[in-house]
Amino acid sequence: RGSQSRGFSVVGSESMKAKGRKTLPVNPLLTAIEDVQKKIVRARKNETAQTLLDLLSKLGESESYTIYNNKFRPPMESDPLTMQDLKSMSRDKRPNGDAKDVEVKKGGQTFFIYFKSDSLNHSLQNMSVPMLSHGNDDIGKLLTFATRFQTFRRNMLINYNPSWGLVNPARDIMTGLMYALAEMDKKGSRVQGKNIISKMAKGYIPSIRALFRYYRGAPVREGNKLDQYTKEFHEDGAQTGLMLVKDQAEQLRILKSKLKKGFTKDAIKSLAKLVEDFNMTMENSVRLAAYVESRKVGAPREDAATLSKDLTVNFNRKGEDTSVINALYLFFNAAVQGNVNIMQALGNDGSSGKKVTTAQKTAMGLVALGASLALINILNSEDDDDGDKKYSDI
Repeated sequence: RGSQSRGFSVVGSESMKAKGRKTLPVNPLLTAIEDVQKKIVRARKNETAQTLLDLLSKLGESESYTIYNNKFRPPMESDPLTMQDLKSMSRDKRPNGDAKDVEVKKGGQTFFIYFKSDSLNHSLQNMSVPMLSHGNDDIGKLLTFATRFQTFRRNMLINYNPSWGLVNPARDIMTGLMYALAEMDKKGSRVQGKNIISKMAKGYIPSIRALFRYYRGAPVREGNKLDQYTKEFHEDGAQTGLMLVKDQAEQLRILKSKLKKGFTKDAIKSLAKLVEDFNMTMENSVRLAAYVESRKVGAPREDAATLSKDLTVNFNRKGEDTSVINALYLFFNAAVQGNVNIMQALGNDGSSGKKVTTAQKTAMGLVALGASLALINILNSEDDDDGDKKYSDI
């Protein structure tokens, strides 16, 4: 009987272990990391709502809003002598379908801010933790496939495309130099009113070398000013690039893939990392050159960093609906920012006191040069297929 009992206990424990394996998560570490990451995201989103709560608390009572807390809550409709519970307040809706109050978590307590204005409440609901969670969940369910597809396209077109780092700089250099030229004539110029174009062009190649060393993990060389500038360039947040814009789900997928070992996978990842570092280098080289030269003429680090990010398309600048739009139309944000940058570079707000800015003169010269080259090509072109000069009358 004892042996049978022991045998039964062994079988029972193995059965329980087998059942336990089915119920335990595949990777507890990943589950824990994901849980912590989500908590961090929710906490950061709640910071704005906490700032609003502090501001309204300092302003005091008002007819336009009311702040409720654990001890002070509105009465129940069915029993005016009894205060509503927190769960019912969290579920309450307005006639237009919005949540009735803006919910804020602070100091272990739950606060509700009631605004009389439906339109103001609608705008501020984006700071509410439950609204953000529900909105993100709904968008995630509807656009998960579209987002992953566009992420794949983005990676193939830019991050892991070796040719992108060779083609894109031609556009970035021209746009960046023109924007830096326009910055020279603006009031409160971030380049201190100096023309740094020639020095930017001269420092472009050294910037490529310095950035590539940085992204490949090379240490900062002692006494090397460019290496120090490169380090400060990243500390000030001056870099930008599509490869930096990764949502929470994508970051988690990357983390999961890194935990999976394998020689072939490691080799592919190393090659992809090399291409990504090269593309990141080419994306930020003209920015680093602008950062260095603006620092040399006396610009504060903050101004040099913002100038660097604004030189071309700043992929890290986006609105609250950018992720949704980009899931449906890849590079929409880049297209809009590109047009805005051109308007800003060629615009003239009169702050410089010049009727025609240096950037506008340069742009007109480039247009005239392009028209002249087109005319020369036409005049020197061969006969068309019919044997006649197509532009013989010119």
